[in-house]
Amino acid sequence: MNKSYRFLAVLLSLSTAACSPKDTIKLKGVDLGTHQSQGRTFVDLEAIVLMGRLHFPNLEVPIYHPGSMQNLGSVLLQPLDDGSNRLFVSVDYEAATSLDPTLGSTLPNGRELPRALNLGSVKMVGIPILEASRIYVGGNLKANLAVGVALGVPALDSVTQSIPIPLNLFFSYPFSPEVSGVAGLYSSPLRGRNGVGVFAKKTFAPEGKSFSIAASGELPEDSKRMTTVSLIKLDRLLQRNATLKIK
Repeated sequence: MNKSYRFLAVLLSLSTAACSPKDTIKLKGVDLGTHQSQGRTFVDLEAIVLMGRLHFPNLEVPIYHPGSMQNLGSVLLQPLDDGSNRLFVSVDYEAATSLDPTLGSTLPNGRELPRALNLGSVKMVGIPILEASRIYVGGNLKANLAVGVALGVPALDSVTQSIPIPLNLFFSYPFSPEVSGVAGLYSSPLRGRNGVGVFAKKTFAPEGKSFSIAASGELPEDSKRMTTVSLIKLDRLLQRNATLKIK
């Protein structure tokens, strides 16, 4: 087994044993559709997200064109009575997909978008919101439409600083032959680049459930202990009763 495969095997075993993200960050439901408003087509993503005992704040965030500051839509975060969290995104499709796609190919930690989303040739546009979060829109309105959100979570900064490389930890959940969703965590040793990601894709090809873990470089031997400790801290954070601050 070469070094790169050993590296991924170590990360997979650590994340499964210590963090168990499939039990703490997952989608209970996801839907992706469109509606018309004032002659414009808006794409709508609605997802019910489970994050252990953590909750979203009750918050509505406008989505602005980064140049003209035109209002392109909004993001709604809501904690629900059953302990889950509602995420609703509505964004002007034509205006959003005409933007510069520079931010659309990566998460805020610099890593590629979740591989479990299986975007193929679909190109995404990234729109910054708040201080460290992004909205993603791409594809076309008839098939292979994709919408996502990366929510910056300051509480993760102190947990992941000891992991020496950026990581993506995402799981895919198919809900119908046309709609699948992806949810998970992205991390970085740099502050302001850690958070929760939720994506949905609408296509006519059924998707199988898959796991995606991605990293850059090889994990040094003396960093394995730090990674294990950080993943244990992350698991404890996800199991704590708290309302997340979104940045």
